[in-house]
Amino acid sequence: MLGQQLVHAAEEGNAEKVQELLAAGMEVNAPGKWGSTALYVAAMNGNLQCLEVLITAGAQLNGWKVNNTPLNAAAESGSLECVNALIAAGADVNAHEGTGRSALIEAVREERVQCMNALLVAGANVSAGDEINRTPLIEATATQRIDCMTTLIEARADLNSVDGKGRTALSSAACTGTGIKLLLRCGAHVNNAYTWHIRRHQTWRAE
Repeated sequence: MLGQQLVHAAEEGNAEKVQELLAAGMEVNAPGKWGSTALYVAAMNGNLQCLEVLITAGAQLNGWKVNNTPLNAAAESGSLECVNALIAAGADVNAHEGTGRSALIEAVREERVQCMNALLVAGANVSAGDEINRTPLIEATATQRIDCMTTLIEARADLNSVDGKGRTALSSAACTGTGIKLLLRCGAHVNNAYTWHIRRHQTWRAE
C-alpha cells in the first residue's frame, strides 16, 4: 500500500522518517493498508512531533480513517497535546465519525476530561448527539462517568435531551444508579421519557 511506510513511521513516532518520506515525495494523505492516514495514526498514538510535521506538510485535518477523524482519535486516546495541536491547526471540533460520534463524545466514552475541556473551550457543541441523538451527557450518564457529567453540566449541556430510543440522561442515571441527585439538583425533568426506570430503581446514591 502506497502510504504504509508513512503510516508506519507516524505510528512509531519516528518524525525524522516521516520528514524523510515526505521530502522524497510521499503523498501526505496517502492511506495505509487499513485506510488510516499518517495523521490519524499519529493522533491515535499521541505522537505529537509526527503530527506537527504532517500538519505542516498539509495533511488533511478532517480526513477519515474508515469511520473516524484525527481529532476524534486524539480525544479517544487522551492525547491532550495532539488535541490542542489539531484544534490550533483548524480541525473541525464538531466533525463526527461514521456513527455520528463527535470528538467530545469520544472523550466522554474514555473519560478524557482534559480533552473534553479543550474541545469545549474551542467551541465543541456540548449537546450534539450521534446518529441516534445520544448526547455527550447521556453517554456520560450511561457509562457512569460522574466527572464527565459534571464537566458537561457546567458547560450547560441540555439536561433533558431525548435520544432516538426515548432515553434521557436522567433515565440512564436511574438504570445505573449514578448521577440521579446531581441531575435533579441541576434541573433535569422527572417526567421526561423513560421515567418508569426511576420507579424501578429505588436506591439512589448521592455523588
